[in-house]
Amino acid sequence: MGPRSCWWAASPTAAASDGRARAKSNATKHERTMLPTFLGIGPPKAASTWLYQLLASHPDVAMSREKELCFFSRHYSRGLGWYEAFFPEDEEERMYRAVGEVTPEYLYAGEEAVRRMGAMPSIQKLILIARHPIERAVSAHAHRVRSDNFAGGFEDFIEEFPHEVACGDYGRHVATYLRHFKRDQLLVLVFERLFKDVEATKRTLARFLGLDAQRFPPEAGYAVVNPGYVPRFQNVFALARSLLHWLKGGRVLPWLRRLGLVKGAGCLLGRQSKEKALPSMRPATRRRLARRYAGEVKRLEALTGLDLAEWKKTLP
Repeated sequence: MGPRSCWWAASPTAAASDGRARAKSNATKHERTMLPTFLGIGPPKAASTWLYQLLASHPDVAMSREKELCFFSRHYSRGLGWYEAFFPEDEEERMYRAVGEVTPEYLYAGEEAVRRMGAMPSIQKLILIARHPIERAVSAHAHRVRSDNFAGGFEDFIEEFPHEVACGDYGRHVATYLRHFKRDQLLVLVFERLFKDVEATKRTLARFLGLDAQRFPPEAGYAVVNPGYVPRFQNVFALARSLLHWLKGGRVLPWLRRLGLVKGAGCLLGRQSKEKALPSMRPATRRRLARRYAGEVKRLEALTGLDLAEWKKTLP
């Protein structure tokens, strides 16, 4: 008697056909997976949270479920599947005209990270909010003092965190992006002008992303975002922030958010809106930074066509 075929075993032809069908289905699904069509590339302390919340308020925009994914800079080795998990399911694709994420450190992430962004076909738009480089560094120092319990003065800060100075080299960073993207794919907004006319800013963003500006909620863009505060228990607060960053990308953090535990922890740690005195920057340090940034600002103007006259008043 010849070998008896099992009733549950598919024939080789059927199995091959089924395998091809699954492969085709997976390929189709992968092609339809929602990935960002635009990125907010920073820098830090330049209204990145405001930008994220403003765009998330538009009904035709899908923002990543967490801000600051750092995929192209820190977490690329985790793979595309990790990144995709932060965006809506592909079945919802027809609901949105734009999909995005905002990671402030992308601005200075370097050539390899920018190359990775340029190699992702879905990414067609970049948004940069440029803030006066010295004032941005001062704000970054204040953030470290108030949120991370940093005890040093400004000079100690830039020595310990040299990337905070390099972050303001806008000309160099934009030149890196323009090696991988076309000029019309980059929108550069000036931080100092954002809130002078919020409605004009919303129209500019909508035009760049192909949206209807009228569909922004009327109140969008007017709320104060990330006001200065001093946590009541700074060391515990810093530890909690590190823990939240570590949990990002897993299944635990969304569950904690749904239960209200993340918000509750913030209330328990007691954010206080009072100011904390900061050591002033030495005049010699300001002059040195002004000399450093003067050429970068001129280069940014040349690359983008911006007129940054208000910045140049404080630069040589």
